[in-house]
Amino acid sequence: MTSYNALYDGNMRHFFENSVVQSHLYRTGQIDKAGRVIDLDKNASKLHIIEKEFQNAERAEGRRQRDEEEVSHKPRATTQHTKTNTIPFSN
Repeated sequence: MTSYNALYDGNMRHFFENSVVQSHLYRTGQIDKAGRVIDLDKNASKLHIIEKEFQNAERAEGRRQRDEEEVSHKPRATTQHTKTNTIPFSN
């Protein structure tokens, strides 16, 4: 037996046509902007992929920041310039 979902119940249509209820359903991700019901089970795999992409992006950003810090903290190679005393050549 399938589970009951009031969003699909035709008898509840009048309740769900209320703009306050619709804005709540939209904010909580149960309907889209057009008022269509979002099947959370179908979209769970998409959400999982998006979450993984965010995690990977955060890791990459952390690595980039660490690399940037390493570069800024490394002592710079200095070249010693020797000043030579030259005597002007006169004719």
